[in-house]
Amino acid sequence: MNVALPPLPVFSIPDARVGEGLIAHVQNVNSFAAVAAWDRDANAFASHVKSFLSAVPAIEHQIAVVEQHAKHVHAHRGFFEKTFSSPPMTAEIQEMRRRLRSAVGVLTGIVEQLESLIDQTPDTPEEKKALLADLKALKKELAQQKKELSVAMREVRSNARRAGANVGGFFSTPRSRRYERMQIRLNKEAALKPHEDEKAALDRRILSVERLILWVDRIS
Repeated sequence: MNVALPPLPVFSIPDARVGEGLIAHVQNVNSFAAVAAWDRDANAFASHVKSFLSAVPAIEHQIAVVEQHAKHVHAHRGFFEKTFSSPPMTAEIQEMRRRLRSAVGVLTGIVEQLESLIDQTPDTPEEKKALLADLKALKKELAQQKKELSVAMREVRSNARRAGANVGGFFSTPRSRRYERMQIRLNKEAALKPHEDEKAALDRRILSVERLILWVDRIS
C-alpha cells in the first residue's frame, strides 16, 4: 500500500543561547541605562519564547496526525512487511518529539530565570532603594530561620547525649548497651538529616541574596 503521508510540521525553535547569554550578562549591568536595555532585550526574547511555547500543542497535534496516518499505512501492509518493519517515519517522528520536549524544558527554564531577573533589576533610584530594603529584610528573615534551625539541631544533639548517658541498666549486657547506643546514634542522624538539608538550602539562599544586594547596590 503506497500512500503519501502528510508532512511533518515545520517550526523554528528559539535559540536558547540567546537567553543564556542574557542571563550571564546581567551581572555586568551596572547602570540604569544598561538595565533598561537589558530589560528590553530580555522581555523581547521571553515574548519570542512564549509565542513558540503557545504553538507547541498545535505542533504536537500535527505530529500525532502524521503518526496516525503512518500507523494506518503500516496496518495495511503485508504480514511479513508489517511484522519485520516499523510504521513509516517512525524515527523522524520520535526525533521531532525528542527535540520538541528538550526545547520546551530548556526554554521554559530560561524564561522563568529571565522573568525573575527582570523583577530584580531596578529601573530607577527609587526602585533600587525599595529593592535593597526588601533584600535586606529577606536576608534578616533567612538569618532568623537559620538561627531557629540551629537551636533545633542543638536540641537533637542534647537529647542524644542525655539518652547516651542513660544507656544500660541493672540487667543490661555489653551487647544490649552497644545496640542501644547504635539506635541512639541512628535516631540522632535521622532527626538531624532534614535539618541539615534545610540549613544547607538556607545557606545557599542567604549567599544568593547577599550577592544580589552587592550587585543592585552598584547600579547607578
